[in-house]
Amino acid sequence: RIRYEALQSESGRKLLQRSGRSPDDISSVVLVEKD
Repeated sequence: RIRYEALQSESGRKLLQRSGRSPDDISSVVLVEKD
């Protein structure tokens, strides 16, 4: 299952932070896989 989230949204910014990226870096697509 694939879900999309805007990186500018609050939850998108949290995903960026958890993946070690700056929450202001919205220049790309980020794939987050469940373990």
